[in-house]
Amino acid sequence: MLGSGVFACALTGSGKTLAFVSPMLMKLKHASTTGIRAVILCPTRELAAQTTREYKKLAKGKKSPYQVDD
Repeated sequence: MLGSGVFACALTGSGKTLAFVSPMLMKLKHASTTGIRAVILCPTRELAAQTTREYKKLAKGKKSPYQVDD
């Protein structure tokens, strides 16, 4: 949340996605029209799909700044 870098290594299902998506959701909560405000890079298609699913669950019910383009 302080803007510093983080490296995470843990078992599947341990909450890594929640750990890095939560601060991003907090920063995106304030509407802006300045273009792309966040990017998540994933090394595989499967991980990207999993990350998208989890992000959508966390952002459910939020307004447009949380929208994910598939």
